Amino acid sequence: LLSILALVFLLKANGYLPKLPKLPAFHLQSSEELEEQPKISNAQVFTEPVLQQPELPTGCESVALTMALNVYDCELDKTTIARDWLVRNDENYVTGYVGDPFTDQGAGIFPPGLCETANNYLKNSGRGQRAYDVTGMELSELLDYIASGLPVVVWVTVDYETPRYSGSQIEYNGKTYRWFS
Repeated sequence: LLSILALVFLLKANGYLPKLPKLPAFHLQSSEELEEQPKISNAQVFTEPVLQQPELPTGCESVALTMALNVYDCELDKTTIARDWLVRNDENYVTGYVGDPFTDQGAGIFPPGLCETANNYLKNSGRGQRAYDVTGMELSELLDYIASGLPVVVWVTVDYETPRYSGSQIEYNGKTYRWFS
């Protein structure tokens, strides 16, 4: 059973994003729900693969962000994002990375913190793109963005395992974020 935690953000050129609906804090989609979604052919964004291991054993978010930013010819190395730009907060995985992505002791970061990481980099680099947290957006809408060439980062569980709620949750900006493993 494939499940995707739809905690996402996307990058849009020139900082403009079409109007978005109000989004729930998160939504889990089962493989059956995914199969019911309309299919869009050729919905892909081409980017150079970046391998997470061995430098960032718990840095998948930094690697995914590096790949998304490199679509815009940022020519970033995965360790640059993790070392120089990744927002950190050892008490709040919503607003910053908990732990150290260079070790097995890292935990992760949710879209608000990763969007801040991306936007800090983009602003300081003088680029016109902006990252948006579109958590809860329907898969069909995400595919439309992808089909138009916009990179989208989606959180999935390791080996696509069914998400297990850890019991940890954080309230942030009126939303409840739950940590799944």
